Amino acid sequence: MSPDRWPSLIILDFDGTIVESVDVKTEAFRELFGAYSADLDRIMAYHLAHNGISRHIKFKHIYEEILGVPYDEGLGELTARRFSGLVFDRVITCPLVPGAKAFLERFAPRLPLYVVSASPEAELRRVVEARGLGRHFNGVFGSPGAKVEHARQILLCEAASPSAALYVGDSTEDYRVARELGIPFVGRRNKE
Repeated sequence: MSPDRWPSLIILDFDGTIVESVDVKTEAFRELFGAYSADLDRIMAYHLAHNGISRHIKFKHIYEEILGVPYDEGLGELTARRFSGLVFDRVITCPLVPGAKAFLERFAPRLPLYVVSASPEAELRRVVEARGLGRHFNGVFGSPGAKVEHARQILLCEAASPSAALYVGDSTEDYRVARELGIPFVGRRNKE
């Protein structure tokens, strides 16, 4: 790719795009809700069909719509803490997506790179720093903000037109965000 054809900035999803953590999080969902064996297939199907959205949205839906359990902020926070405990160390140690290191090293010195994820922002920033990746990014954004709002703010801050940016992700949610904002999209195929 010649420099005159580079985008003005790149927005990257994190899980499944930079690190091979999609299976880590899927297995954590299985462990987290394993006691609900009669409903586990539906829970896992919902989780996999909604890859790329906040875990808090998933928890609320799972408890209310699948398990029929009243959901409140306390239950949400307890579930989120348990989930974070299951995934944090695993996400720090799981491998990078093949080519991610070379990609980051090539493009970070040339143009602004941003992470936009559905993972909780504070946890995501801790993971990025623990993996030594923070130096590659101009910003790291996660939930509770929506991906589309983060991407919109990045475009505004960089004074970039959507058509001059690039969005790289691995979920239908990533594609939806890019399409909604008019950002060219590159998708990483995964088994889901």
